[in-house]
Order: sequence, then structure tokens, then C-alpha cells
Amino acid sequence: MTQVSDADPAPRRRGKIIGRLVFGLVVIALIGWSALALWFGNQQWQEYRGLSDQRRAQLADLDRRDKAATQSRAAFDQRLQRQQDGRALLLERLDGLQLRVDAQALRLAELGSTSRTDWLLAEAAYLARLANQRLYTERSTANPLALLASIDSIFRDLDNPQFLPVRAALAQDVASLKRVGDVDIDGLYLQLDSLGRQLQALDTWPLAKGSHRAPTATVQRQVEPVVADITAWQTLVERFSGLLRVERRNLPIVPLLDDRQEGQLKVTLGRLVAQAQVALLSQRPHVFRLSVSEAQRILHQHFPDHSDSRLLAQQLSLLAERPIVQPLPTIDGSLRAIDTALALRRQHLELAESVE
Repeated sequence: MTQVSDADPAPRRRGKIIGRLVFGLVVIALIGWSALALWFGNQQWQEYRGLSDQRRAQLADLDRRDKAATQSRAAFDQRLQRQQDGRALLLERLDGLQLRVDAQALRLAELGSTSRTDWLLAEAAYLARLANQRLYTERSTANPLALLASIDSIFRDLDNPQFLPVRAALAQDVASLKRVGDVDIDGLYLQLDSLGRQLQALDTWPLAKGSHRAPTATVQRQVEPVVADITAWQTLVERFSGLLRVERRNLPIVPLLDDRQEGQLKVTLGRLVAQAQVALLSQRPHVFRLSVSEAQRILHQHFPDHSDSRLLAQQLSLLAERPIVQPLPTIDGSLRAIDTALALRRQHLELAESVE
């Protein structure tokens, strides 16, 4: 029993040593595996980061390419839009040219089929339009009557019974023009101009100025070498003789006007005459009568009653009663008749062409 107890500690120590060795090996294995796992994980992380950076670079490159493609597409769209606009403009021009070609072709066809009668009808229509225009622009019946006479001579030369309605309309228009009284605008204007000149030459103090000028004119005509015997008293009498004025006491006393006031009156009369002339040309009878009446009032009020002023006042009174508005009839009946004749002739020509 003593031997058995002595042999037991050795196996125990051996078992402990083996256990420690196994534990150490396990620990070393665990450390190795842990280090291997850390190294492998680090490698995977590095690879993942590389792949992530590569993917990010690829995405940035794709964004740049996408922006470049978008810009290039926008530029392409702009070029395409410009090309479409140019194409639309060219098509529009082409349509315009086609319309012009069609119009020219139609015009050539009309000219090819136009006869002398067509030319005369076109000329008559033009003259009728010109007569209407002259009537309302010139406000005179002389030129429209001459134009209507030319139109009637055209249809008289054609000698076609189908144009008898046109000649009947022409006769009615000519009769309407002849029934209208002609207002002599030019004569009235010249008469106003002559009256304006006479009013400017009229004196507000004719007797005094005439007596003052008469001795001077007589002396100038009868100049003699001997003038030494003229006394101072005679000179004084001749100088102040023009200041005397004889009037009837039963009339109101009109104050005498000096040269400045007389000049202002003449300027006012000139403006009134010019205003009457403008009203005459613009066919404004109310303004015309007011201007002439005002000039007549100034003449009666500020100028003395003698032969010249009475004659001018009478002429102004007659002018105020003169009509200045030219009554104008309507002469578009002949134009409508000519247009109707042209339309009927075109219908007949088209019908004849369709039958052929």
C-alpha cells in the first residue's frame, strides 16, 4: 500500500502537464484563428472599400456622362427646333410662291382671254371710281361731269344693247350733278383776300390824315425856289390843321385811335379774314359767318362812316350771306352698274369656256 501511494503523484503530474499543454494548444489555436479571422476581415474590408470607391467613381463618371448627354441632347433639340422652324418658314414661302404663281397664271389666263370690250369696261370702272373720288376731294362738279361724259362715250362706242342700263345710270348721275349749284370757292377766297388788303389800307382818321397829307403833296408838286416868305404862323396852322375833326353832335362820340391801336385793329381784321379763308376751305360755315360778322362789327365800331368803310361793310355783309358748303350728290349708281356689267360678262365667258 505504501508503493501504490508513492506511484500516484507521477501520473497526476503527467496528466496536469498534458492538460496544460492541450489548453495552451487550444489557446494558441484560438489566437491563431482569431488573428486569421482579423486578417481575413481586414482584407475583406479593404476590398470592400476599394470596390466602394470604384463604384463611387463609376457613379460620378455616369453622372458626368449623363449631364454631357443631357447637354448634347438639349443642343440637338435646339438644332432640331431651328431646322423645323426653317422648314416651316420655307414651306410658308413655298406656299406664298405657289399662290403668286397661281395668281400670275390666272392673270395671264385673264389677259389671254381679254378682249377690247373687257379693256374698255375696266377703263370705264376706273373712271367711275375716279369721278367719285374727285367729287368728294375737290368738292366740285366740273371734273366728275367730264369723267362721266368720257364713260358715256366709251359705252356709246361699244354700241351694245346689254350696256343700256349702264348708260341709264350714267344719265341719272349726270342729271344729279347738273342739278347741284356750284359754289365758287376760289372766287370767294380771292374776294376775301382783296377785302383783307382793302381793310389794311383803311384809315381810322381819313379826313385828318387826308388834310394833313394834301398840303404836303401840293407843296411837293408845286415846289418853287422862293419859300422864305412863309411865316411861322402859317407853319403852325398847317401842322395842327390835321388835328381838327368835324362830326355831327346827334351821333355818339367815338374816341380817336392812335397809330398803335390802329395797327392792332388792322392785325385783328387780318386775322379774322384769314380765319374766314380757312373756314371757307374747310367747309365750316358757322366759323366763316362768325369771322366775317366780327370783322364787320369792328369796321362799324372803330372806323368812321365814309364811302370806303360803307362799301367794305356792304361787301362783308354780302359775304356773310353767301353759302360756302357745296351740296354733293351720290353718283355711285353708274359704278354699280358697271360692276354688274363686268360680273355678268365674266359669268358669260366662264359659261362659254365650260361648254367648250
